[in-house]
Amino acid sequence: MRIIDRWPEGEGVETLASYGVGGGVLEWWLLHIRPERHLVLADDAPETVERLRKLFPSAGGVHRHDLRADRPLDADASKDGP
Repeated sequence: MRIIDRWPEGEGVETLASYGVGGGVLEWWLLHIRPERHLVLADDAPETVERLRKLFPSAGGVHRHDLRADRPLDADASKDGP
């Protein structure tokens, strides 16, 4: 995970959007390694969005997001889901 953490830091990314978060394992590690990181999380499933809001109260926002219809979230860079 530390290797994945290096990319946003090296690129000067302040806000990272993650789409299709699902279980949030990668996002949890990214926040664990660097708690001050600003993550914006998105998933299409309403139940997943509610669960993520409970798991990531310090995230910059958890949004219900349809990749086919919604505009990209406001962020410097993004990580697409699987």
